Amino acid sequence: MRLPEVFQAQHQLDRLVRHHHHRLRQALDLARKSIEEWSAFGMPIDLALEWARRLDLIETHPVGRKIPLEDRCRLAAFPETVVLTDLILNPPTPKTSTWRRQPS
Repeated sequence: MRLPEVFQAQHQLDRLVRHHHHRLRQALDLARKSIEEWSAFGMPIDLALEWARRLDLIETHPVGRKIPLEDRCRLAAFPETVVLTDLILNPPTPKTSTWRRQPS
């Protein structure tokens, strides 16, 4: 199974645990809930193809079908869940943001 983005997300989550262990569970739960709502009611960005690709890879793995469907779906969305968790814990500020307002 080739899902390097899932492994990268796990490393990112490990870093978040070290820095935000006391708030991580709440942020992760909020991120999961947001992702689930987005997938049910329309996402701000279209991730359906990417999640379907990951889900196919998970399901073709020998143990993939033994994992409950809900957990397979969560694993497919895991990288985005971790990114959203990071944004919840470390929201960008004008000082740290790379976004610049264009002059009108």
